[in-house]
Amino acid sequence: MKINVNKGRTYFDKLNKERKIDFPYDMMLEERRSLSNPGGKDCAYFDGGIYHFQKFFNFDVSAYKYFAFHFNQIYKKAIIKLNGEVIKENLIRPSFRSIICLENNEIKIYGYQVKFKVLYDKFKSLDDLKKDAKINNNTKEIFSLCLKTAIPSYLTFRENFFTKLYIPINLNEIQYALLSIPYVERSNQAHLVFVLDINEFLDLEDLTPAINIIKDVQRKGHEVAVRCINGGFKIKTELGQVIDSFFVDLNLEENVKADSKSYIASHPFLDRLYQFHKPIIEVNAKSFSEVELLYRSGLTYFSSDAIQGYTEMIDKLDKKIIKKLTNLINNN
Repeated sequence: MKINVNKGRTYFDKLNKERKIDFPYDMMLEERRSLSNPGGKDCAYFDGGIYHFQKFFNFDVSAYKYFAFHFNQIYKKAIIKLNGEVIKENLIRPSFRSIICLENNEIKIYGYQVKFKVLYDKFKSLDDLKKDAKINNNTKEIFSLCLKTAIPSYLTFRENFFTKLYIPINLNEIQYALLSIPYVERSNQAHLVFVLDINEFLDLEDLTPAINIIKDVQRKGHEVAVRCINGGFKIKTELGQVIDSFFVDLNLEENVKADSKSYIASHPFLDRLYQFHKPIIEVNAKSFSEVELLYRSGLTYFSSDAIQGYTEMIDKLDKKIIKKLTNLINNN
């Protein structure tokens, strides 16, 4: 049974006055606007708030096996209760960090890394949630939820049409992601990159099945990146040739300098990756001085807390960071 709950909802305003409204409805537009409001430009300088809506309905429960409640454009973080019990809340929350490209004397936003926080005390991490989902045969639903929370925010706030969204995933989970993508609104406008961990490939004697999965992703219009930590291993040629980009953690020491052992030891690792002529994105520079050192050595792609930390909303680079990056480019 499908139940439409959009018409004739009851709302009690701040004066406890009862009103009838229909969804979709943006209650925030009734709030006061001020330049001093904490939400700032992200909330168009409106006051925020928590709003409660309710609707009463009666039907014969025994006559139906399943019930579907239809909501038209409700807030993504809405909590829904039925007879006082929570039946829906945002289980997963994405956060984003910019990937920048410093080429041709320009600072460009190349894409965004996304990571997911689980908002349920039962699970300490997304991996814990995935394990529980696998036991209960809900793996596809978890990936659908991840994509439905990340892709709309990315599409709304991305720098431009060409910026990419980098999504961490395991090799055996790609099938579920590919099944979920068509059901995410406007996903055909997204430039998605699935980020795999190199550890998944190290013990594979035959890379053919894994490479076939990667090629299937690419045939569907997406890209695949591999995340690897500098550890002395050699990336096999057949894998390096098919990958679209590399996420690297050079694992450099604190306060690294040009004559530091960890920096010198990273050169063979980077030289191997350079042979594939793919973007190499350093994702764990610990300080801006490390970014400077790596840029002067030839790296041009960065995603680091030293440049911008993760935020729930895709944000522009801080003006001070832009100035430092501009000076870095001009003085190189």
